[in-house]
Amino acid sequence: MAGTEDTSRRRPVSHEARAVLLLAVMGSILIGFGAYQNAFVPGVHPANIVHPGADGPSASAILSDFPDHPLPPGLGHDGQQFYAVARDPLHPTRVASDLDRPRYRLQRIAFPFTAWLIHPSGGGPGLIAAVFAVGILAVLAGIVATGHLSLALGGGPLPAIVFLMGPATWLVLRFSLADSYALAAALAAMALSIRERHRWAVAAAILAVLAKESLILLPLGLLVHYRDRARLMLVAVPAAVAATWWAFLRLTVPDHSAGVIEFTFPFGGMWSAARTWEQGKFQIAMATVVFTIVLAMWVLVRVGMAHPLAPAMAIQLAFLTVLGHDVLALDANGSRMTMPLLVLALVANATRRTWKSALTDRPVPPLAP
Repeated sequence: MAGTEDTSRRRPVSHEARAVLLLAVMGSILIGFGAYQNAFVPGVHPANIVHPGADGPSASAILSDFPDHPLPPGLGHDGQQFYAVARDPLHPTRVASDLDRPRYRLQRIAFPFTAWLIHPSGGGPGLIAAVFAVGILAVLAGIVATGHLSLALGGGPLPAIVFLMGPATWLVLRFSLADSYALAAALAAMALSIRERHRWAVAAAILAVLAKESLILLPLGLLVHYRDRARLMLVAVPAAVAATWWAFLRLTVPDHSAGVIEFTFPFGGMWSAARTWEQGKFQIAMATVVFTIVLAMWVLVRVGMAHPLAPAMAIQLAFLTVLGHDVLALDANGSRMTMPLLVLALVANATRRTWKSALTDRPVPPLAP
């Protein structure tokens, strides 16, 4: 009887996991098709998916790989620098000249390194395709991780689609940025940790901080909630890996740039961004940042600080207060920086009535179907 009972407990989770995977496949295909159609319209630069610019820091690298295609005017966006790193990630000193802030950009090595694994033979159309493929896979992984975080807290598969909500996921894929990759890994770390799969959780968290170091704040939220050794390791090990990589870059990569310039005094960036938005500029960022902050505060009041995701949400809210003007005010930046908070808030709200029973119900179901 016990064996039969255990099988019946696991079967619905397997169905729900398949539903999450289906949502992830459909969502990533749709957004990938849209981004491809937008980036590769006739007449644009063949590296348009990484958004290069004639005045951008990686212009020489892209011109070297596409000598017959003049670059569009302007600075472009950060995707061009991930592309530059992906050309030769095993030799960071060689790619440093193609980056505006070499140590800062190379700190986020995971995304371009994964693209290099797909296409390890240098730049050109093949590497552009690899960067785009990693972006789509990151969206798929993010939807799966969000869905399994909901399942781990007793929710259903439908919250998986919140990874696609807001403009950030589209902008990240369209400009070939690392945010979806990093957030997917951080959410997977949280879901695995909640399900007591601690070694895999630590591995996912390491991947997250090597894609975007600020994503350590999500596991930190679980540490605040659980206050146990497993969650301490979930924060300490990735932090140690990121610190070691930082030290290596500090010792080996020459860098005379301004370094990290994304932070300011508390609420200084928000005040400056609000003044910019008041002039009618960057309305996407204004809508996203304001909506996400209001939503998160409302959800925190609704679910209470006892919810496992509540400390991570509170930490994210505090984190936003020290970010600078350009990080919050610009459309492509403000939406990205609030993306983790938006996902956490929507999943927490969807699981507000189920998380207690889910965490006391054992055995814990596996992450994979």
